[in-house]
Amino acid sequence: MSEEVIKCSICLAPVHEHSHNGEVYWSGGHNAQPINAGRCCDSCNNNIVLVQRFCNVGRVPMDSQLPTGKELTKYAQRLRVRHDESGDLR
Repeated sequence: MSEEVIKCSICLAPVHEHSHNGEVYWSGGHNAQPINAGRCCDSCNNNIVLVQRFCNVGRVPMDSQLPTGKELTKYAQRLRVRHDESGDLR
């Protein structure tokens, strides 16, 4: 993989590398749409992007709206810290 570190376009942290047997096979992050047109980390993909996609197709009730702008970045950063501390890379 390339040496370039890709930053999450939502929480601004480096995206997670995916590896198997110590060999990195993917470090490109996830498609962040519909939140924005960039790439995102595992945490933001699982907790923000996928939730918004399910809301958009009516599979999840839109009872609680995601924050926007800087508030979304702060929210995503809090989720990322919990994600990284738990070691859960799903």
